[in-house]
Amino acid sequence: GQRLVDDRKGSIVGTGGGENPRDGVGPDEETKRRRQPVDSMKVGPAWDSYFVRAKGSDDVYAPGGSVRFGLYANIKRWRDMRIVPFDKSLVKALTIESRDSGTIELVKTSDTGVNGEWRIVSPVKAPAKNEMVETMINSLAQLKAVEFEGNKSLTDEKMGFKRPPLILRAKLRDGSIKTVIVGKDKVAMKWVRNPEKPGITFTLYEYTVKPFNPGLSALKK
Repeated sequence: GQRLVDDRKGSIVGTGGGENPRDGVGPDEETKRRRQPVDSMKVGPAWDSYFVRAKGSDDVYAPGGSVRFGLYANIKRWRDMRIVPFDKSLVKALTIESRDSGTIELVKTSDTGVNGEWRIVSPVKAPAKNEMVETMINSLAQLKAVEFEGNKSLTDEKMGFKRPPLILRAKLRDGSIKTVIVGKDKVAMKWVRNPEKPGITFTLYEYTVKPFNPGLSALKK
């Protein structure tokens, strides 16, 4: 950012530019400045109308880069919308628990989880369609919510988490399990939860969830 004017004294206090605007400031002092809380102000509708000042300081700065655009942005821009991020290459087993059609368990025959073949081990034993399973796992690892459910009056029963229609479990090579619980419909959307993020309910489009429950016949090679 760029240092502007000391608004109390009305005098120019110095300028700076680029990625390191405070030339001449030592690293220790710079670290202290970065950790200070700041006041922000908006004096016009344009992006260049945003200014910041450290608490207790008379120095006013015009922030640059993504900080400038994020100061008065919607809070959703700052929230992590990923539902259950993990390394897809580490998945060695996948379980699809459907309330309507039962449970399907798949395992990867290679211990390394890189070049192995996917097989269905329950409720029948059969080779699985590798490309379909890998696509499901890739989509699961990158799954992002559209919104966070903000209605605190909704109960688990209302959202379908008492008897979930669908539960997905990806088991990694270290033994950890990544889980996504899919609830009921919400007007072309689905309520979704990750047990590792208690207290948070996500919503995402219904069509995003549908490919995760293809059925046994579709998964068979």
